Amino acid sequence: MRKIVQFKIIKITPKQIDSAVESDNSNLNWLEADNTIKILKELNPNKAYIDCPSTNINAYKNYLRKRIETGIELHVGHKMDSDNIVCSAASIIAKTERDSEIEKIKKKIGYNFNSGYPSDPLTQEFLRKHHKDFPEIFRKSWESYKRLLKEKNQKNLEEF
Repeated sequence: MRKIVQFKIIKITPKQIDSAVESDNSNLNWLEADNTIKILKELNPNKAYIDCPSTNINAYKNYLRKRIETGIELHVGHKMDSDNIVCSAASIIAKTERDSEIEKIKKKIGYNFNSGYPSDPLTQEFLRKHHKDFPEIFRKSWESYKRLLKEKNQKNLEEF
């Protein structure tokens, strides 16, 4: 039986995500890797099991390896959250934390926008109606957000 002795949660803001996505030298995968590195350096485990967000597992693992500067045994792969109990636990913790943060935002702003996922119709409706009211909660690099701005800036035939 495995026992999780310690874990760490790093919260990443919409602004940080936008910065990475819109950067010339970073992206969402490297942002995740950089925060994984922070966790590994702080917790300094003997082994780490990491669910790889990148399509290139070796490049992702090498990126981590070069930056952690310790002998942590890295197990990096796809679908690790379904193949490894440690990653499964981490996935559950992350999802629970995300849901908790969504509930805090809803309480703070006084609106129920449901899940906050792009496939959620209530979230999409909230985005259309309130993107200007609460700009700090939206990822500007989110495709739903960019599409909305494009639609709002697009002229219709009567405007020509």
